[in-house]
Amino acid sequence: MVDIPKDVPSHKHCVICGKSISIDKEFCSQKCEEDYSRIVKRRKRSNYLMIALLVVMMAILFVPALLAQ
Repeated sequence: MVDIPKDVPSHKHCVICGKSISIDKEFCSQKCEEDYSRIVKRRKRSNYLMIALLVVMMAILFVPALLAQ
């Protein structure tokens, strides 16, 4: 287990750049917050694209089989 020095004030780190920040903040700057928003937006778009491709692939596989009956 790691011993935490007593002289280090309570803090956490920015989720983007890793700088030490106070406990009540999530980001160290507006730039890091904008970068985080951009990353989240890109991930959502990527997830929706993957789901759409999965639906298209399933349709390509199963629609011909359903129409052949």
